[in-house]
Amino acid sequence: MISPRRRRFLTLALLTLLALTALFASPALAQTAAPATATPAATGTFALTRTPAPTPTATPTLTMRQGQLLLAQTFLDGGDYAAAAKLFAALAEQTPGDPTAVPGLKAALGAQATATAAASAPKPTAPPPAPTAAPTFGSTFGRQLRDFTGTGLAALVFILLLYLASKVIRWLFVQLREIWWTRTGGVFDRIRKKPIPPGYYVGDFADATGEPSFPGGKVVAQVLTENLVQWHQAVMPDAPAVEPAPSLDLSGMSWVRLLWSWILPPPRVYKVTGALMGQKNGPYELAVSRTSLVKNRVDVSQTLGPAGGAPIAPEQAIRELATKALAWILDPSAAAAMDATEGAKLTPKGLAPLSLTPTQAMQEAMRLVILARQQLAHAPANKTAVQGSLADAEKALASLPADSSLRDQLQAAINELRGRVR
Repeated sequence: MISPRRRRFLTLALLTLLALTALFASPALAQTAAPATATPAATGTFALTRTPAPTPTATPTLTMRQGQLLLAQTFLDGGDYAAAAKLFAALAEQTPGDPTAVPGLKAALGAQATATAAASAPKPTAPPPAPTAAPTFGSTFGRQLRDFTGTGLAALVFILLLYLASKVIRWLFVQLREIWWTRTGGVFDRIRKKPIPPGYYVGDFADATGEPSFPGGKVVAQVLTENLVQWHQAVMPDAPAVEPAPSLDLSGMSWVRLLWSWILPPPRVYKVTGALMGQKNGPYELAVSRTSLVKNRVDVSQTLGPAGGAPIAPEQAIRELATKALAWILDPSAAAAMDATEGAKLTPKGLAPLSLTPTQAMQEAMRLVILARQQLAHAPANKTAVQGSLADAEKALASLPADSSLRDQLQAAINELRGRVR
């Protein structure tokens, strides 16, 4: 059994514990407890019901002092040092020796003093700009020279590249054009049966005879043109013989053609020029040159004569020189062999001495072949007359050297015409 003394001790301890529990639990119950809401009673026969209310979430509450401390700290962090110092001072007066208000007041006053000192301090002045040297003639000239040199070198490199590109393109065009005009066989036989040689530009012939009333240079150009046309009529009537030299025309939009001449290949022709030299009434000498415009070089240059003088008329002597120059323009090697034959006065073996020189024989053969072509062009063709003209032409060819290319071309033309009259 428990003694009365122990029973009183346990009762007192229990009452003390209950009192302490009620003391500490009352504020928490006051904050978390919510008043119960009763559902109004329904009228009629319905029973009364009660809906349980949701438990509210506990939100922390601040005391007035804590709110003032938070506001003062906010002013201090935001940079409003005067307002922060004022609030911290009021809190320090309310509670002297407060460990929170006094340090905050010191921090606010220190920050306010620092900001005031920084605002009142003089701003640093920027250093004066360094003086720039006045431009001199040497520096200006050097700068302009460098600019001009750089621009000039760039332009020079561009022009050089453009020139090289145009040279390559022109070379390709020349090669393709030569293949087109000189290749035979295959598809080319449908276009032509034999290669087409270049044509000719007959240029001006200078007159150095000292006779202004007699245009000897024009006579040479005219006779040479006639001979070239006759040669092509006899040997290759389909090929161009003499072409007019283009004139420089810069009117209108013709300058575009001049620019295209940088890229397009030059004409596929030979340009024939020269000079007539000698005394007033003879003898004369004729200097003739053939220039290949495609290769841009002189490949034939020969001086013929002297010829003429009393009692030969000047015009006759000039015509003989121009006729003799035809062979040199067509084939220099064949012309040299003709001159050697004429100088040695050789005759073909087994034949009677010939009355025609190689130059005259070439002219006669050309005339007879052209005559045969004209006879064939008339319908109906007189085959007997054509064969007679060809036979006479072949006899005239006997005066030409056997290995002459000019003789071979005339003989090929005779054979082609004979095949047409059979």
